[in-house]
Amino acid sequence: MSRVFDQAPHNSMNGPDNKNQNLANRYTEHVLATFNKEYVVVGKTRVRSWHAWLIIGLAVGITSGVALVANRSGEFDYAGATESGRKKISVEGDYIVDTPGSVITHVDFNITGSVMVQAENVTFDDVKIICKGTLASPHSTDGLKALGVNRLKLKNMLIRGGCGGAGIFIQGGAEHDLAEGEIIGSEGPAIVLDNVSYSFISGWRTNENRGGIELRNGSHHNQLVASNVLRTRLTSKMNPFFISADSYENQIVRNRNRYPQPDVKSMVDYNPNNLWYHNVCTSAGGFAACAGNKDKKAPKNRGNPDDFKPRIRTVCTGHSFQGYRCEFNDIHIALAKANTGDVLIVDTKPGLPPSWPAITIDKPIWLIGNTRSQKGTYGFTVFFEDIIVKSSGVRLQNLVVKGLFSILADTTLVAVRTSGLKTETETEVED
Repeated sequence: MSRVFDQAPHNSMNGPDNKNQNLANRYTEHVLATFNKEYVVVGKTRVRSWHAWLIIGLAVGITSGVALVANRSGEFDYAGATESGRKKISVEGDYIVDTPGSVITHVDFNITGSVMVQAENVTFDDVKIICKGTLASPHSTDGLKALGVNRLKLKNMLIRGGCGGAGIFIQGGAEHDLAEGEIIGSEGPAIVLDNVSYSFISGWRTNENRGGIELRNGSHHNQLVASNVLRTRLTSKMNPFFISADSYENQIVRNRNRYPQPDVKSMVDYNPNNLWYHNVCTSAGGFAACAGNKDKKAPKNRGNPDDFKPRIRTVCTGHSFQGYRCEFNDIHIALAKANTGDVLIVDTKPGLPPSWPAITIDKPIWLIGNTRSQKGTYGFTVFFEDIIVKSSGVRLQNLVVKGLFSILADTTLVAVRTSGLKTETETEVED
């Protein structure tokens, strides 16, 4: 059943009150203004302005400090690090997070119920949720559940173990940010957005769940990008990607379904007012569209990306995109044509790294490396020679940068690494 929330979302990525509001204003309202341009060096990263030391100190303090989260008995557990750097928590029943602004990092949950989020502005980073059950008493609920809250952030997540419901179930609220994760073996869909708005889902890989990623019950103005739904259960008739008839103004960009079940449509959308752009699948139903469709007369895209905010653009090299090329093959041209608030999805299928040259970002955009949905043998690292950030409101995600790179104090980093790492590939075979 859908729940309707009277509280209007605010500070969203798209802006519920003004959908043309810039991404930078939407996602950086609560961060510091632009700093002076002198550099400081922290480890292997140069950060502009001495004020950055304060931010770095606060970040370290938050990351390594105490995260108090309540379990269902009302008792609090210390979610700090163990000697191995991770905290292991075993829970019979639900684990409830009801403190606004909680930051939970480096934790492994082994749980018979759900990790329940009941507060605003909660962040999970580098967290594993292992659903625990037995033959006599199998797990019977969602892995992580959030009801009626705003601004939930999930980064670098792993959910597995045969959760009895969805891997992630979010009902209501807005401005959720789900970035980089994997969900394996759930009895329901991997991710469900139920009456959710103005949220961003990027960089997910799901495998052997009964379903894939669903937007339903009036979900609107969400973006789903750079994600891959692998095999669903053999007996499942759930669609790997699904949008209900009452869900609208969502963007589905640069996603993929691999190994679909027979007679099950890979991507289905029952509302004509969503964008399907540069996705890959073998079959589509309703208003969904993709490259690789067995129906050669079916459209590869549906909707005009210029009609949606934020504008999401694709950049790739070689033959990493099945069916046709991305919007740009030159990253410098893509950056030059990008506008404030745009999102650039970048992937590659090169020989040796780095696959992309040094770049300078001088406007508030998001640059996201896609290692989930390339053609065939996927997982090639998006490797840049160097990145220099000269604008506030920039987000870098799932990238490798060789050596030093320069950012501002408010630059958001998600799964960004430095140094000369070799190209990484998944053990998948070419289509």
